[in-house]
Amino acid sequence: MTLKHLLVTTLLLCALNTFSQSVQSKYDPHQLFSPTFYPTAVNDYRTATGTPGAKYWQNKASYIINASLDDVKNEITGSVTITYTKTSPGSHLRHFPLF
Repeated sequence: MTLKHLLVTTLLLCALNTFSQSVQSKYDPHQLFSPTFYPTAVNDYRTATGTPGAKYWQNKASYIINASLDDVKNEITGSVTITYTKTSPGSHLRHFPLF
């Protein structure tokens, strides 16, 4: 390939790139994914806008951790209390071993 062919090819690719960027896109992500994209709620737990619905629930876990460091013995000792509040529907609880 000669230098002349390389120059013509480069100019042609630059011209095509400039032309392709001048075409305006009709894509508007704000309009497409606006809060009214889903006009009605998909289920009772979330509304169409994503806010909590009538049957929304949220479980909670609280932790109290007591720990101490003994520099002389090079030991760490501690205890933890986990309080789990279940507000979800249904009576099934699963137990997860911590250690």
